[in-house]
Amino acid sequence: MNTGRPDLDDPTRGGLESIRTNLLHDGVALVPGLIPASMCADARAAMDAWRSGLGAGVRPSPEDGGHVPLNQHPAFWAVRQHPPLYELFRDLLGTPFLWVTVDEGLHDPAGGRCGEHLDCRLGWQIDPRIEGRHLRGMILLSDARTDPGAFRCVPHIFRNPGPWWSIHGVEPIEAARIRDDEVLSVMGDVGSLVLWDARLPTGRGENATHEDRYGMHVTMDREGDEARRCERVRNFEQGLPPAWDRALPGQPPPGSFARPELTELGECLLGLEAW
Repeated sequence: MNTGRPDLDDPTRGGLESIRTNLLHDGVALVPGLIPASMCADARAAMDAWRSGLGAGVRPSPEDGGHVPLNQHPAFWAVRQHPPLYELFRDLLGTPFLWVTVDEGLHDPAGGRCGEHLDCRLGWQIDPRIEGRHLRGMILLSDARTDPGAFRCVPHIFRNPGPWWSIHGVEPIEAARIRDDEVLSVMGDVGSLVLWDARLPTGRGENATHEDRYGMHVTMDREGDEARRCERVRNFEQGLPPAWDRALPGQPPPGSFARPELTELGECLLGLEAW
């Protein structure tokens, strides 16, 4: 895969077109070095504290699937409101009026195996038949240069989805239906963004390395209506995750960590202030 390497000082020079090309051809692009290593380290430390039960008074469940429900943690918001991340989505989506998703973290222990901790099936986060372009992203909070399981996808289904959908629909893809050589593994350094089209089937594989794996879902979509804005602001003020993440085990009690400090950009990305 020809991975994109944008010039973050001027994302319109070459790099952005490379990202667009990769998204059109494979449904996925790698954007190296987008988030500073210090921000990634802060997010990892927050997840480690949660996993040890410090502060929150909770411990993760074996059934958490590697998801870490620190959606409103200050370290996560520092990543979300990092200007180059916004600038990239702004240019790719063609509008400055964006809201950022308030997603969870990801943690896969070293030497993990599918079935013990992680569902390694490939699939879609949303119904890929929905009209319009929808991007999704994951920040690599730790190095994944030798970890083929950090992000896996199937570009040939993205390129020609009709026959697959007509036979199998959009249910999670059983491993026996996909050959190994049809799966593309995307690897990168800490701070890289894996960016993909929601019509691409994706997944995380087992972590067979000797180091724990950390990541964080993050994406941006066009701003929504007033009811949605009020819900987002209310969740932020109360330290609550979005409704779809509240079933994750080990939710931190209110007041487990400080209220995030938002920049002017962060207030707009939340919906607290209008663009």
